Amino acid sequence: MFLSLLAKNKYKVILFTLFVLLLVVLIWPVSAGRKQRAAVLLEGIDYYQLSAGDYRVYFSGIDSVQGLKDLSFDSNACLNSSYEVGYFTSYSGKIVTHEQAFSPVVDTLQAQSCESDIIGRSRDYIHSLQLVLKKQMVELDYYVKTHMHDDDGFEEMVSVLAQSKQKDAMYDSLLVALDAIQKTGGDWSRKLTLSAYYTQVHERRRYACTSPSFVKGHVTVQLAEKALPQNASCVHNPFFAYDDLTVVSEHNELDTLVAPGAMPHVGILQGKNFLYRGELIGESPNGLGICTFQDGTVMQGHWLNGLLNGEGLLANSNSIAYSGTWAYGHLSGGVAKYPDGSRYSGSFLEDSIFDGSGEMDYADGSFYYGSWGEHKHNGFGMFVDAEGKIQCGTWKDDEFEGERLLYTADRVYGIDVARYQHLNRRRRPANISWKYLRITSLGTKSKKRISGEVSYPVSFAYIKATEGATVVNKYFKSDYKQARAQGIHVGSYHFFSSVPAEQQLAWFFKNNTYQKGDLPPVLDLEPTNAYITKRWGSDAKMFEQVLKWLKGVEARYGVKPLLYVNQNFIKNHLSQAPEELQNYDLWVARYGEFKPYSHMIYWQIAPDGKVSGIQSPEVDINVFNGSKERFEEYVNAF
Repeated sequence: MFLSLLAKNKYKVILFTLFVLLLVVLIWPVSAGRKQRAAVLLEGIDYYQLSAGDYRVYFSGIDSVQGLKDLSFDSNACLNSSYEVGYFTSYSGKIVTHEQAFSPVVDTLQAQSCESDIIGRSRDYIHSLQLVLKKQMVELDYYVKTHMHDDDGFEEMVSVLAQSKQKDAMYDSLLVALDAIQKTGGDWSRKLTLSAYYTQVHERRRYACTSPSFVKGHVTVQLAEKALPQNASCVHNPFFAYDDLTVVSEHNELDTLVAPGAMPHVGILQGKNFLYRGELIGESPNGLGICTFQDGTVMQGHWLNGLLNGEGLLANSNSIAYSGTWAYGHLSGGVAKYPDGSRYSGSFLEDSIFDGSGEMDYADGSFYYGSWGEHKHNGFGMFVDAEGKIQCGTWKDDEFEGERLLYTADRVYGIDVARYQHLNRRRRPANISWKYLRITSLGTKSKKRISGEVSYPVSFAYIKATEGATVVNKYFKSDYKQARAQGIHVGSYHFFSSVPAEQQLAWFFKNNTYQKGDLPPVLDLEPTNAYITKRWGSDAKMFEQVLKWLKGVEARYGVKPLLYVNQNFIKNHLSQAPEELQNYDLWVARYGEFKPYSHMIYWQIAPDGKVSGIQSPEVDINVFNGSKERFEEYVNAF
């Protein structure tokens, strides 16, 4: 009876049996080995593109500060990368991963709905950076013109100036492109490249993938080869899901040693406070992968026994991103990006500690290039602030000590003299032998780096003419005449007092000698704080008188005079002076190892130098702020 029924319905029975077998295959639990053979690591590298006509710019995302983040004409400058775990679902190399994988940061609808606002914000950001850059370029150009090849940092500053000019041109081009895009409306697009890494035994192979298909609930990707990798498996079970690749770790930390005999595979490792997706050996991250921690920190890249080792990235909960080369969990060199747009590139001591050589570009446009020690400027470095002020020299714990010159015969040296230089060691009158002048010592009150023997010609000399409205240097006219006869560039100076400026001008004009080709006259201004308070009452009233003298000299001789001050006066008073006064060139006295930072023509480096031809035991020594070529240009202007 049974055989008769079977014979009559054999086709139905066969179909039923096949259905049962297929159902068993589909719902049969997937073994751990098969899961490992089906799992694959996906890597996505993307950037965004905005174009209109012939204009095309690239960016990495949208930022509240920058607008279009990392805006550039180079797509390689704004790449994002990420890793995701997926699994094969067909013999043709189809991969399924979770629904948020590789989702775009900027979709077309979002971009179009606020396009004008984003581009406007980007223009404002680029424009603000360019304004700062132009100020810096003025100061960088001044620095290069007033320094020599032997000066520390000269070659670096030349390079920075060249880079700044290129950056300025790039900003111009970016602004033109953004204007064109904003007027015509841009096309927004995302460029995504997907790769699959399949791990077998101790080898890894990379496979190119097609573009992803975003379907509600999951994302599908196809291997370009349309075939499974060797030894790979696929999972057809409809009840199998992305989460089935997860292994819950008994360890609370990532840095777990590899268990003996464990094999490489791809999977998801979930701990108490972390979720790792990537290549594993046993329950230890080894290879490529990404880990998200409970506090929002993300770490991705190359792993070794649960620690980043090799190229990697860490983005912490404060939105600071560190990328570069890691050594057993510590960043040894790379880049740190901050949410305000600041960026550091260089060496690290441990993770976020800058140490060694590095470059820091701050959000306001200022920058520091040079040596670091435990996160502070230490050693030689150059800092340029947002107003263009340059501090290039020695640093200690973020404090700028100053620029150290190398003194050689290639520099331009000069002296300034008064009646005191006509007294010998015994305080007896002695003439200056202008024909035989030669600088033989740069003084001993400060350390100096000197190359070769000190035996320098006197290229310029300033001679005191008058003081106040009653004092005159009786040697002035004789010294002036003899110095000029020896081909020395000569200038005169007046020592300023609290007498009304009109009286001091009249006295200076009466006793001074000025001829075409002479150096600009100098106002010697060196009052103490007590003197200012007692005689003028305030800085403002003093500067009012100073300006009258300077303007009066300029009107009389047709040249803009100089202002002689010391470093403390610059720090405590000159910064409060009206802008008109601050535009006058300076002659700065500072008897230290380090050069003052000012727009100065001369630096008085020592009050105790020695000069053959002058019997006085002490002579003021000055150095021109620039090369011999620049000195010739300077004096020829008069």
